[in-house]
Amino acid sequence: MRSARLINEVGKRHGKLIVVGGPNTDRHGAATWTCRCDCGGVREVTGKALRKGQIKSCGCLKRVQSLRYWCGKQHNPLDRVDDDLLY
Repeated sequence: MRSARLINEVGKRHGKLIVVGGPNTDRHGAATWTCRCDCGGVREVTGKALRKGQIKSCGCLKRVQSLRYWCGKQHNPLDRVDDDLLY
């Protein structure tokens, strides 16, 4: 079996995530990286998901988008939820 070349992601930014550690491996043998989000959250993410842009935050973006939707703030651009208040 041919081993894949490892791409060093430490120090790179992907969305709100900054890669701070790794590489580790998950149960399938894929390289995973420890990432710190701008909100302070930490998440383990595969390198493939980072490079493809599938993961952009620790989950905080989903919470912000959900709150904006349920508050009805997405309909009126003048009525925005301040992101600093959500963390």
